[in-house]
Amino acid sequence: MNRATFRQRFGVDVVERRQEAVDRFVRRGLLHVDEACVRLTEQGRFVSNAIIRELI
Repeated sequence: MNRATFRQRFGVDVVERRQEAVDRFVRRGLLHVDEACVRLTEQGRFVSNAIIRELI
């Protein structure tokens, strides 16, 4: 997801809003985070519904 778009729509950065969950998913190799976006890794795609539920 595009971080700027999320910020514009919801008024907060998704990474800042859910920092603990994002960090956990990154450590487990399920998410990739950079300045522009948050992306599921190949492994993350298999559990995408659970990840999305925690981030939204």
